[in-house]
Amino acid sequence: MVDVLTAAAAAVFLAVVVAGAVAAARWALRPVPMLRQRVLVQLASGQALAGVLLTRRRGLLELADVVVHDEGTQAPADGRIVVEAARVAWVQVLAAREG
Repeated sequence: MVDVLTAAAAAVFLAVVVAGAVAAARWALRPVPMLRQRVLVQLASGQALAGVLLTRRRGLLELADVVVHDEGTQAPADGRIVVEAARVAWVQVLAAREG
């Protein structure tokens, strides 16, 4: 009787692990609607970054064509900027410019 319960518990455990792995893979591969769009990234520090969101993976955001906004000043950044997602307060998708 104990062997049957042990086998049943192992089967349930395996089913839960597989279901968790499938859910994690689906979450990681879900589409990100903000990619390749101009966004405003507000950091927890108070600074803001306006740029094109290139990638979002492994807890990082990669931005190109970035303008750094800090205490009323604006400065273009050279190259690409990589930001830890944990430092981000919010992200806003900016409207496309006409013309």
